[in-house]
Amino acid sequence: MESILRTVHASHLYGLAHERSDYDLYEVVIGGDKCFARQANREEDVVLIHLSRFQEAVESGVPQALEALFSPVADVDSAWAPFLRGIRPGVGKARATYRRTILNFGLGNGGRTGAAAKRVDPIKLRRHALRLAHNLDELVRTGRFNPHLSPADVLTIKANAKLPEAQYVRLLESHLESAMLGQLRT
Repeated sequence: MESILRTVHASHLYGLAHERSDYDLYEVVIGGDKCFARQANREEDVVLIHLSRFQEAVESGVPQALEALFSPVADVDSAWAPFLRGIRPGVGKARATYRRTILNFGLGNGGRTGAAAKRVDPIKLRRHALRLAHNLDELVRTGRFNPHLSPADVLTIKANAKLPEAQYVRLLESHLESAMLGQLRT
């Protein structure tokens, strides 16, 4: 398999990393099985996905795929760069996917079950829900977004994630409603 896009991912990409953050990578490959997708844990946590699966994920508005596609620090094979720049997400599908993901992170356990659900940091999940709303807003307005948050956005998201629960829930619902319309930043 040949890599055509490789980027740092997760908290290091978003600007939310701290000293205990894992170093995550996301890599799009060609060759071999077109259904290929897996997560490998080595010294680094790497998501490997075949281009055909990646395109499906982008079209469906899967946040991880869109973050990799729009990563400002991605290492992209120059022969594939024009093709990758031409891929566009389905914004309608992205709205539905982001809504479900934002609510799962912001009001749930981030999709974790059993013992993993008990170990989850609710403030971290809140941060991700707010970050996703921020990204959705920009996606709806412009057709793309920068997954790397500005220092001001990092501070705002971190502060808002620590609000008392009722206040946070009202804020998240308001952010989500506005982001679905592309009006969060007006």
